[in-house]
Amino acid sequence: MAEPRLQRMTPEEFETWHQNQVERYEFVDGKPKLKFETWDGARMMVGATQAHILVAGNLFVALRQKLKGRACRVFAADGKIATPKGNYRYPDVAVDCGQFEPSATFLKEPRLVGEVLSKGTHWIDTTRKLEEYKTVSPMQHILFVAQDEYRAQLWTRGGDWQLQEFEGADSVIVLSHFGIELRFAEIYEGIDIGA
Repeated sequence: MAEPRLQRMTPEEFETWHQNQVERYEFVDGKPKLKFETWDGARMMVGATQAHILVAGNLFVALRQKLKGRACRVFAADGKIATPKGNYRYPDVAVDCGQFEPSATFLKEPRLVGEVLSKGTHWIDTTRKLEEYKTVSPMQHILFVAQDEYRAQLWTRGGDWQLQEFEGADSVIVLSHFGIELRFAEIYEGIDIGA
């Protein structure tokens, strides 16, 4: 078999092949791409930083606590989203409000995705993935959170997609679709950003 990242596959072939891989791949333009591959494809991240892991975990916990008792579930890292373009993405955090199916491998009605930005993937997350996430019909919020400074971007679906930017340790993000707030104090708990 040819080097998998160079070989085109059908979605079905990708699913079969991906079940036997150690690394997590996304399915992009008919080819497997490592989840943490950089924009130029020349390098890949060897793993997330502690700050990245902690921010993603804090975001997961905060969303799970605030959505407890609702028909939506929060997924960390392994929640797979199919975009209308035919790509499969694994955001760091996702909220799905579709019917729960224990054996399903795709999220049915993703309403929010959260990506923790890193230097290597920042460009791909805030351009290509952003545009793909915007095309997912149930999607209401797309959240990008920095790991090394108190900064976030929130895209919210209205008539058009609206961007809000947040900066500073006292920031509060309002997720209007869910009627909840996320405070930077929750998202950055345990991380010393410095002044």
